[in-house]
Amino acid sequence: IPFDKVAPADAVKLATGPAPGGYFVEAAIPWSLLGEKPAAGLRLRGDFGVLFADKGGTATVSRQYWSNKATGLVNDVPGEADLAPELWGDLTLE
Repeated sequence: IPFDKVAPADAVKLATGPAPGGYFVEAAIPWSLLGEKPAAGLRLRGDFGVLFADKGGTATVSRQYWSNKATGLVNDVPGEADLAPELWGDLTLE
C-alpha cells in the first residue's frame, strides 16, 4: 500500500487512562503537522478508532472506528493499512 509519508511525530502528545465504563484517549496534534491553520468553520476529513485484542493481548479481534464502519477485516496488514477516505467523516472546527 503506497503512502505519501509515514514518520514518527514526536510533537504529538498522547494521554490515555481509565474512564467510567471504559477508557479515554486524548491526542494533541500541532496544526503545523496537519498543514492547516485553525479557523472557525475549517472542515477536515478524517477518522479515528481503536483495535481490540484477545484476552491474551496477542491478536487483534476487532477494529472499531468513529466513521468507517467497514472494519470487519482483522489480522490482514495490507487490508487494514488500505486508506478509505470515502469512509471518513467530516471534522469541523468551531
